Amino acid sequence: MYQRQFQKLQQQTTAHLAQTMTLLSMNNGELSQEIEKVLNENPALEMDLERRCPHCKRLLIPEQICPVCSNPKSTKVDESIVFLSPSRDFYNQGDQYRDEYLSREEISANYENLAEYVLKQLVFDLEQEDRKIAAFLLNLVDEDGFIREEDISTAQYFHVPITRIQKIRNIIKRADPIGVGSFTPEEALATQLEILGETQDIPRYIKYIVSEGLDLLSKKNYEAISRKFSISEDLVKKAADFISKNLNPFPARAYWGSVRNPTADIPSVYINPDVIIQLLNNDPDLPLIVEVILPYPGTLKINAIYKQAIQQANAEKKNDLKTDINS
Repeated sequence: MYQRQFQKLQQQTTAHLAQTMTLLSMNNGELSQEIEKVLNENPALEMDLERRCPHCKRLLIPEQICPVCSNPKSTKVDESIVFLSPSRDFYNQGDQYRDEYLSREEISANYENLAEYVLKQLVFDLEQEDRKIAAFLLNLVDEDGFIREEDISTAQYFHVPITRIQKIRNIIKRADPIGVGSFTPEEALATQLEILGETQDIPRYIKYIVSEGLDLLSKKNYEAISRKFSISEDLVKKAADFISKNLNPFPARAYWGSVRNPTADIPSVYINPDVIIQLLNNDPDLPLIVEVILPYPGTLKINAIYKQAIQQANAEKKNDLKTDINS
């Protein structure tokens, strides 16, 4: 009996170690995809979108780093300041490091990120409370200009009707770059066509191709598109030419603000870094600041309803539920 228990424990330990090593070998992008996949597959796991410091659990506002854990305990140059930070958006920030050691005025004089650039356009289109929701949504926008979080999740977070979130997101999508805040390239292109349609006639078949034939168009499978929509290949090629010249399926890659039209020589950085290393106040006589970026914006936790369900389930069902929780 003891041997069987030991073998079972050894198997669990080996499986856990293998999973740990696999996760540790991933970069932030890969780990983020893995977490998203597990969240979709395992109902026992959920993401709390409240941004908290991973170390001290202090509640943080969007884009804020922990003022406690990032605070230097010493100014000795050989004692680095190392802390974890929840996931946030990065857009070619050059050598500017966002924290309490640099004023917002000092940063904005050199750099304006996509969220700030879009939000400035919407100030007079949104009520005061809606501006907070818009800022939250814009901080979910990835490097392509898309939001990967469903409207229902944001509605639940702010305790507002989903229609209110949809209305705000529709306003965001009409800002420059047009289509930003969409869920998919198709949605972004549809918004761009809608705006273009206010000043020129857009052939209906172009709208069909954008909404239902984008995958075929990306493969230049004009013959299949022609058959699908019962139009000539010449029209398909004209549509492809129109789309390539007038539309952008990835809004954040378009030309916007000072980031995409830089006025200064800003060094390139990785769009989504795993770690940010900077000198404190850019002073070589002060410690290094090492910010380790987590691959997700909130806190992963076990679903409370799932825990409750285990207590009420029969023996057979309980084993299945426990498997999900252990996973």
